Parts: sequence; structure tokens; C-alpha cells
Amino acid sequence: MRFIPEKRDPKVMKANSMREEAAHYALLCRIAPALRHRLVGRLHPIGLTAAVAGRQLTTDRLNLAGARESIAKVQLQAREAIVSTIATLAWITGEEAASVALQPGVDMCVALVRTDCEMRGVAISSKIAETDILVPQRALRIVLTACLIALVDRQPQLSRIELRSALSEDTIEIHFDLNCAETTQDPSSVTERRPLKWDDVEALADHEGVEVFSSGKPPRVKCRFSAIVAETRSAPGKSALVLLP
Repeated sequence: MRFIPEKRDPKVMKANSMREEAAHYALLCRIAPALRHRLVGRLHPIGLTAAVAGRQLTTDRLNLAGARESIAKVQLQAREAIVSTIATLAWITGEEAASVALQPGVDMCVALVRTDCEMRGVAISSKIAETDILVPQRALRIVLTACLIALVDRQPQLSRIELRSALSEDTIEIHFDLNCAETTQDPSSVTERRPLKWDDVEALADHEGVEVFSSGKPPRVKCRFSAIVAETRSAPGKSALVLLP
């Protein structure tokens, strides 16, 4: 029997594409302040150290040894700033490695949104341990970050989000356990920017090939990513699954 691929309605495909683009733009708008802080944060020390070197070279008592030390610090800080800038811009350009280890990938997303979330009364902690499992980096960055922001927007009160993971065959699930305090809504916890809605998360997840689930109140959320491993050993008589990054 010959397989006939399913035909997709061009109008539906265009609508889904526009929906994903709108959600992606909304996400970038929300993380833009954090990205800007990262870029400027690495440049500020360079200016301070360069000013010190300038004073050491222009005072009546010339301090060449101190100036050389300051210039060496400037060179080191500049190199670190370049590396940091390239890594930060990857959130916008998508020019990143195809895969990333699960724990550092999650920590990277949490670090980006932690300050904004804590200022709104939401603490984030992670119980995800080190593992050899890799996940698609772009999908993790976009979907995990969107989930965290959407959860905070949906639950604008004192609360804690705890992340944990569960490996299931060739997928890895990240669970978001939300614990809310019995308090009234704090006006400062409501964002002035466009809230990130669950429809946005679903649009981003669908585009990245990630499954997302949300149910109950407070919401119980989980994401299912494909697990990328270099090789797995199989038991006798069973085939081995090999997925290359």
C-alpha cells in the first residue's frame, strides 16, 4: 500500500506560523531587559578598569607597573565580555549549539528570569541533577523560559516554582511544581508588559516539537523534550537507540 502524505491546509499553516511568530516576539519582549542587563553588566567593569589605568598613566608619579596590571585586566575583561555577548545574542539569533546538557541548560534559563520573578514574589528552585542526557538547546531555551514566565503571569502572588525531571525512554520530562502562599494578590507582582499566555507557550512548543501539558489550579505543568544521547547500551536481544546531536 502506497503511503500518501497528509495534505496541510496552507491557510492553517500560515495561521500557525503567524501565531508562533507573535508568541516568539512576545517572549523576546519579556526577556529583553534581562538580555540588556547581561550585555551592559559585562561592559561596565571594563570602563572602570580603563579609568584606573588612565589615572595611573597621567598622574605626576607615573605608575607603569600598576598601569600594565590594569591594562591586563581590561584585556581579560574584554575577552570575557565578547564570550558573554556572543552567548547572550544567541538567545535572539538562535546561533547556538544544537544540544545542551539538561542541568546547565535549565540553570541558564532560570538565571535569565530569576531576578524578574523574584521581584514579583516568585522564587524558583531546581532539583534537576547532573545527567549525561542532552536536550535540544533552542527548544529548551524557548519553551522552558516561556513556561516559567507564563506561570508567573498566571499566578501573580507569593509562590515558589520547583523544577524536577523524569527520564522516560527517549524523552525527558520537566515538571513545574507550583506552591502558592495563602496571600492576596500583590499589585507589584502584576507585569505592565503583555502577559505571556498559555496559548503562546503552546504555539512555541508546537513549533519546536515539544509537548506541553497544563491542568488543575494552581496549574500543574510539564514539558516533554526529546532526549539526545551519544549512544545507549542495549540488553542482549534488544536493539539500541542511538540519537546523535
